[in-house]
Amino acid sequence: MGQCAASIGLSSTPAPLTPEQMKARRKEVIAFRERYAGYAKSLSPPSNCVFAVEVEPWIASPEGTRGVDDALASFQRGSHASTREINMALSGLRSVDNVYDYKKSIVVSLKDSKTKDCISAALMVEHDTGGGTIVELIWFVTQRKQEDKKYGTVLFRCIRDVVRMAGAKALLVTSTPQATGFWLLYLVRLKEKNPSAPFFSTTIIRHPSLDKGMLKAEKELGDKQKIHFEYVNKRIDVVRHPGADVRRFYKPYTGKAFLGTGFRYKTDVCSHIWINLSGGGGYTSRAVTAKRSGLAVETSSSKNRTPKNAAVKKEGPPRSFRSSRENDKRSKGRSSREKMKNPLTEE
Repeated sequence: MGQCAASIGLSSTPAPLTPEQMKARRKEVIAFRERYAGYAKSLSPPSNCVFAVEVEPWIASPEGTRGVDDALASFQRGSHASTREINMALSGLRSVDNVYDYKKSIVVSLKDSKTKDCISAALMVEHDTGGGTIVELIWFVTQRKQEDKKYGTVLFRCIRDVVRMAGAKALLVTSTPQATGFWLLYLVRLKEKNPSAPFFSTTIIRHPSLDKGMLKAEKELGDKQKIHFEYVNKRIDVVRHPGADVRRFYKPYTGKAFLGTGFRYKTDVCSHIWINLSGGGGYTSRAVTAKRSGLAVETSSSKNRTPKNAAVKKEGPPRSFRSSRENDKRSKGRSSREKMKNPLTEE
């Protein structure tokens, strides 16, 4: 499943808060997260899963149960975020290098309804920008043994609904090279299912220095993943600077090099993938087809429940994210007999 973390410099040490300051900060963090928790209660994910906003994730899970902190701890390996960085984020404090504030962080989880083990988890941060409220998705993880079972997709559907209800206009995913294919594939599938849904013309922003990392990550993909990656690469353009539709969400910048400062990870560390929250794709609007998700689906109304053996209609290739003029240019000289198989309809 996709991961959204990257190497960071851990040089300086944040000034410790006094007990009074810590108490006040924790009170603010809890109040902020409770608003999101209220929205989460209105969602109806698959019946064998429980989606929740973790208001106080610093409270230890019951013994023998995998908690959200355990799930996010998988980012400890290699150059990814340290245990201390994750603890700071869960607690709503400043980052280890003291350059980023997790005060408006939102921690979400998807747990097994029977065992209460955390299957998938994510950490986000809300930002008030010149273009309105947006939410930055920093870390996203699914248990390795539960990968390829659509739990990550279920969690992300819930995330889209919750942040949309909170008034966010866009979701920014800061993705490592290893996870970029997953996020782009999700966007193409979303476009396939909702061809009329609005999408940003600027889908992915990446600094040139990260291109080598993308090539390396692509070589490490499995055969099926490579097919998917090639497919979405032909339909989504990578840009170096934000277009007018998402530029309003960034701080003003000058010069040739755009880094996307103001968020936890800049474009020379993680790709910035923008998702418009005006479209569908969540649990407030419709159920997920059981055959595609591999999960029993339950909505607020039993009439909307999808039969377990329901047939899935295969869609054609999604519309290109490029403009029609851009596609016309690219199609010149290409044989009309060339047809690319749509890997997204083959499960």
